[in-house]
Amino acid sequence: MSRAARDDPSLADLDHLIEEITVDVYNDDEKLWAFRQAFEDNVALPSDGFVIGEPVSVIEFDYDGNERRGLTARCRREEGSEHVVAASDVVLPQGSRGARHLAAYRKWLGLEPYPAETPGPARRKRQHKATAEDLDLSGSVELIALSVKERAAHCRLLGSDRRITLRASRLWDVAPGEIVTVKPRKQWSYAGHPYLSGEIASTRLDVVALGLVPLRLEDTGTWDPREHYWGKEDDPLEEWAKPIIARGRRPEFEMEQVLPGNDPDDPFADPITESNDLKDAGDRMGAHRMLMELCQSDLRCLDAHALSATSPSTTIPGRPSATMRWAWGSGSCLWASASRACCRGAASTTVRFCAACTVTACVSGGSGASTRRSASSERCSGSTRPTTRACGFCSKTSGRGRHGKRTEKEGEACERTRST
Repeated sequence: MSRAARDDPSLADLDHLIEEITVDVYNDDEKLWAFRQAFEDNVALPSDGFVIGEPVSVIEFDYDGNERRGLTARCRREEGSEHVVAASDVVLPQGSRGARHLAAYRKWLGLEPYPAETPGPARRKRQHKATAEDLDLSGSVELIALSVKERAAHCRLLGSDRRITLRASRLWDVAPGEIVTVKPRKQWSYAGHPYLSGEIASTRLDVVALGLVPLRLEDTGTWDPREHYWGKEDDPLEEWAKPIIARGRRPEFEMEQVLPGNDPDDPFADPITESNDLKDAGDRMGAHRMLMELCQSDLRCLDAHALSATSPSTTIPGRPSATMRWAWGSGSCLWASASRACCRGAASTTVRFCAACTVTACVSGGSGASTRRSASSERCSGSTRPTTRACGFCSKTSGRGRHGKRTEKEGEACERTRST
């Protein structure tokens, strides 16, 4: 388990839950019965879940008195067959109450509470599919866009993990992570996959409604802006940087990076680098397709959002792309929820691809004018490692170069993000 995982307050919360479940019991058999009762009282069934990556419907948790076997789960596969497996092998949707109780049970067994997905190229796993019973075609249907192509968008139902493919016009104006309200015309299945056609009535951004797990922040010490590289010694210091330096030292945090398919033991397995290589080779559609696969796998992959926002295939001349609008509006929310310290100004978070990248994008709605080259290379081609620092001032009129006025209270509450 990583140091960040050991220090995660949610793990301490699991210890509290285990103590709450097993209070007044004296041996393993009684504790297993206590866990079974806790599952019965707190986990809504049936529930969508996964067993070794296969989508199943979890029907029941039980305990038959066999301490060596522990809790079991009766699961139903898509074709209708039912199987009994160890409860510790079941994975429920992140953020759900059932996932929390399963994590507590796994921790009590001495296992990883939240099993990590296997790294490597097999980042697309089978998902639960929407059925005709899940859709009410008599009214509007709300979908969360996961990835967008020219004529189709892979979506999941709002409030559910069940997937469906939407075929509609105006998809060029939809970004992964946006909630799409559709006036449905027809629902059908082809090759076992559900489809929905209709007219897009509206789109909106509501990060809380997506039900994403906030990105974790890890305390990395203190940052001194006087020791930071601001450019060559002869270059004049930009006005926006002066109040940051004047504020002095401040706490520094590293934000969790979500990168599906990345293998930390293989430096050549970075999908962001692979996408950049495809783009440099002239295969822009292939690069965009890879970025969309990352968004489809996990909407919290901010690298994919940032890079796909600058793709010519998603940009309309004279207006920001839909993906960039999603990044501007929600990029900071994923870490703000985790840090519980959101800027009181107009979303004053700046996202950069690297420590001194030529491409900048401000989530407040304006893109930066900085064109400083990287100190080590002529272009940025790596993935981000976002770092959050207390910025020392709050942006009332955010955007690079004009941060507005500040007060001491606002300065203490505000945080700014920079990717290193």
